[in-house]
Amino acid sequence: MHVTQVLDKLLALAAQQNVTGTVGPAEPGSEPAGPVEEPLPPHHQEAYDGITKGHF
Repeated sequence: MHVTQVLDKLLALAAQQNVTGTVGPAEPGSEPAGPVEEPLPPHHQEAYDGITKGHF
């Protein structure tokens, strides 16, 4: 299978999943965005806070 055939199948699958869009080039000199950390659920945050304070 040629690369173009694989890409065509990949694009067809993306269209079936409603993944249709483009991304433009980054602005010159701009920094890449860092990962976005989602907040922990409250009970996980409470446990994490306890661990960092040495409350085992």
